Amino acid sequence: MKLWKIALVGSLVATAYNPTYADTNPVPEAFQHCTVCHGTQLMGNAANGAPRLSGLQPWYIKNQLMAFRHGWRGEHPEDHRGNEMQAAAKNLTADQLQQAVDFVTQTQSPHPAPTLNGNIERGKTLFASCQACHGPDAKGNEVLKAPNISGLNDWYIAQQLSNYLNEKRGYSSGDTNGAIMKASALIVSDEQDITDVASYIVSLNQPSKNTTVDSGDPMNKRTLATAALAASLAVPAVAEPKRYPLPNNSTFPIARAVEVPAGTTLIYHSGQVPSPEDTEAEKGSRKYYGDTYTQSMSVFKKFEASLTDIGLDFGDAVKLTVFLVGDPEMEGKMDFGGFMKAYTQYFGTEEQPNLPARSAIQIAGLAGGPGMLVEIEMVLAKPTE
Repeated sequence: MKLWKIALVGSLVATAYNPTYADTNPVPEAFQHCTVCHGTQLMGNAANGAPRLSGLQPWYIKNQLMAFRHGWRGEHPEDHRGNEMQAAAKNLTADQLQQAVDFVTQTQSPHPAPTLNGNIERGKTLFASCQACHGPDAKGNEVLKAPNISGLNDWYIAQQLSNYLNEKRGYSSGDTNGAIMKASALIVSDEQDITDVASYIVSLNQPSKNTTVDSGDPMNKRTLATAALAASLAVPAVAEPKRYPLPNNSTFPIARAVEVPAGTTLIYHSGQVPSPEDTEAEKGSRKYYGDTYTQSMSVFKKFEASLTDIGLDFGDAVKLTVFLVGDPEMEGKMDFGGFMKAYTQYFGTEEQPNLPARSAIQIAGLAGGPGMLVEIEMVLAKPTE
């Protein structure tokens, strides 16, 4: 799929110099190298395969820089432009990355002129399924992590659709959003489809599409029609995991099952074990770690600190696996009641009503050695970023 190479020469106009803008908004020295590829005012440069960045949302810019940094994007050996961006992103410090986001966000430029001669009406039909995420005006939806693609160059849209179809993008295990887009890109099947969709998206920002219908009405008829269509296609807020209660009106504080919706990231948290309760006691003794209740509370407090550190909480938990060692003072049986006394302080409360699916298993021993009675591992879910 090399059709957009024909657009390279024509789209070089995207790098045209605007002295008024440059004089009032000088490019910070730290980011002058960005304009070498992306062009003055970040309008894009097809010769370098670098897209227009002006108009992209800050959260999306940051997400993509992070994706390049972590190798989720630009990893494919044939994605040469992505390889270059990956190298550039990895050289940014955390402060520089945020400064880059601010620089791009504050840089404004005109919308690019079309360079592909696709069938706009046919592209509009193909784009219909894209509206659920990107909106009817292609302005994007932060909740769904769908970027504003209305201001991208048509040749770049075409190139990225090709990359998704050819598994040059969206195939990395860490690129959750890319994987979703990779599947969505199947609406196009050949070069003509790609050209038509890209041409339609760019047409949304051309003057003929934005002419005021009624100059006496601050919200013209076209805007009203677009708003009505957007409302009819509105996607609900982020879907939360669906927690199925136990049958027969049981009040036991676990879920029968938890359904995790699409667009959700799963986090598998390693098992946590208790800290010593009394370090002056003989190591490995029951007093050293405490009883099952004491150890369970220690484990949950560890989770509380760890989850806070990574931006989660107990309400995000969808599955717990609990390993309990038999208590020598209970004839070798696990103290399930002691565990539950701790568990119910964190799950099924007024402050935290979300219940996870859960298993509790008695085992012979833990790697921590004698005296350790409790280990818990947790699976959590959060909307994909």
